[in-house]
Amino acid sequence: MAVEYVHRVSRAGDAQLHSHVVMASLTRADGRWTTLDGQALYAHLKTASILLSTSHFEGFPAVLVEAAAAGVPIVSTPCSITLPDILLDPTFGLVVPAEDVLLARAIHVVGARQRAPNSSLLAKFIDQHQLGRSAGLWLDWMDSVLVKRART
Repeated sequence: MAVEYVHRVSRAGDAQLHSHVVMASLTRADGRWTTLDGQALYAHLKTASILLSTSHFEGFPAVLVEAAAAGVPIVSTPCSITLPDILLDPTFGLVVPAEDVLLARAIHVVGARQRAPNSSLLAKFIDQHQLGRSAGLWLDWMDSVLVKRART
């Protein structure tokens, strides 16, 4: 079950026809509703040759984190200030301007590479993006904001 939302402007208010597809993690099987198997979705992601992201803006592109963690090389437009934290090494993928020729070239270059990203960097990356670690860092940051606020 999914729904597509078509937008005519970006989050920044620029003219940009694009769509978002929101997919419920439910499916109907054998006459009853059940959740989709996240492990099966991840296994499917791991079979991709490349993940291509042509977004103009992403706050935090979680799908790129998922692809990198799966060892899937990425070709992305410069859609987020967080990309250096995701694409730690050229073996993770490339960032190129949102121009057809440059994207096509990047797809060709990344597709011609060996698939295996730098294993030590990948392990570091996966460790950095574990839910417990990320949540702990977020809570520590929020605590520091509250302390600063209390002082002013």
